[in-house]
Amino acid sequence: MEARHSVLVIGTTIAITLPRYERFKRLADTVGRALARAGLGLVTENVPGVDKTAAHAFWTECERLERSPEEAYRQLWLPHFQRGYWLPGKAFPAPPECIVRLADSDDWIEEAIRMAGAAVMIGGRSGSMFHGSMLRDR
Repeated sequence: MEARHSVLVIGTTIAITLPRYERFKRLADTVGRALARAGLGLVTENVPGVDKTAAHAFWTECERLERSPEEAYRQLWLPHFQRGYWLPGKAFPAPPECIVRLADSDDWIEEAIRMAGAAVMIGGRSGSMFHGSMLRDR
């Protein structure tokens, strides 16, 4: 995956099976599919919510288009209590070759900046706003 030809998708990590989060789920699905169709890469975090939905949509669309999703997807992995979502919840089940293991939020920000030429924030609160402002300010 070529650095800077990818888009970071961040946002709400709340279980988006709740009715009020349906619009976030639809938007994350649309963004994931659009990135795959455009031939861009996708970067997400290892959390449920919009990250998981965008990754699943991206992966599915790449396969439908007969492209290799492994080459275009990266999941920035943080230990459980350092992720933006500390409640139990499963992230997109990325294969090992797509996972970039990081030690802390500072490493996460630096890797996100290195990998992604743009970011899309879908919903979210304090954690997403923190990451969004860090990305904007660098």
